[in-house]
Amino acid sequence: MSLSVTSVAILALAAMGEARSVIQKREVPRPQFGNVPYGSKVISCTKPGVIALTFDDGPGPLTAGIVDTLEKAGAKGTFFMVGKNGGDGLTTGDYTGLVQRMHKAGHHIGSHSFSHPNFNKISYDEKVQELLKNEKAFADILGVIPTYFRPPYTACDGECYQALGDMGYHVTDYDLDTKDWENGGADAKNKYGNAVQYSDSDFNSFISLSHDIQPFTADGFVQFMLDVGHEKGYRFVTLGECLGDPEGNWYRDPETGEAIGDAPPEPTPEPTTTSLSSKPAPPKTTSTQAPPSASPGVNKEEDSSSVAISTDAESSTGTAAAVTSTVVRTISTISSASSSAESTGASAAASTTGAAASTSTGDAAAAETSSAEEEESEPSAASLRVPSLTNALIASVAGLAAWVLL
Repeated sequence: MSLSVTSVAILALAAMGEARSVIQKREVPRPQFGNVPYGSKVISCTKPGVIALTFDDGPGPLTAGIVDTLEKAGAKGTFFMVGKNGGDGLTTGDYTGLVQRMHKAGHHIGSHSFSHPNFNKISYDEKVQELLKNEKAFADILGVIPTYFRPPYTACDGECYQALGDMGYHVTDYDLDTKDWENGGADAKNKYGNAVQYSDSDFNSFISLSHDIQPFTADGFVQFMLDVGHEKGYRFVTLGECLGDPEGNWYRDPETGEAIGDAPPEPTPEPTTTSLSSKPAPPKTTSTQAPPSASPGVNKEEDSSSVAISTDAESSTGTAAAVTSTVVRTISTISSASSSAESTGASAAASTTGAAASTSTGDAAAAETSSAEEEESEPSAASLRVPSLTNALIASVAGLAAWVLL
């Protein structure tokens, strides 16, 4: 089938956009820094007298109220956020201002995957895609990506730890599960109260798990946890502080992969398209499987990102004619590769507009929460390919034609 110069140009531009995206994913490194291990679970604080209140599954409509309660008490919290989990998540609603406020105030922001699947039930590449998609959401909002991750349902086997280590994540667990999601939080106060009241702040510390999407938690339970802890002489700190990790290590630059240092950068004015490789350098540490623990969460429909292509339409008539003539001659010179270029261009265009379905559903232990929807996921990292030199040449020439003719 013969294609016009304009059609070839459009297809070539699509291929060029896809190639740039793939290169960015492959080129960004993930160095490991600080003393907190990567790719193995962290359960307890490294110093006594502190409680790290951690919250999963947000941001949601109740998150702001929980943040207000913490800040009125002079406390910092840690929030493991999803990209899209039902009606909650970074890409649902208007949570940009809230998340930026939390980050600026010194609350610790971590990743909880994009769509909350059970990481023991999805492939290595699917794990990587879950991480990459959530990283893009963080980079768009904060200009940084987290180095701390909590697996959905805290389910993480050997391959899960390997993937998280490869991707440069601390795998954070807990030693005090409030079960605030179970039976409307009926036993949460007893679980938390007994653990803290019978402890000694001179020797003990806690990493507690709650959920900022639970009405019970927002409606008085956070205040209860603060009151009980203060009575026993505990300070409420971020997870990073309870592990002795400087704030500059909690996030990495989405382009260089380096720690952001002591001063978090301002969010980028426009969303970044930078993602990172599915298999960088191996982790320094590994761990055995962490036992699954039920927590609420369901998989929901995912959004795929697109690559925007901008063109400059300004050009004089004489220049346009000259460039057009040059382009036509150049395309004619490489006509022997035209059929291959057409095939490659069409395939690249299809890859930018198509979406592959497949992600796994959450653990059965969380089935009492809202029902799961059908999901879509981006192509796996293993399927990504950089175009050949010939295709790149055709793409460049045809792209120039599009600039002139469109």
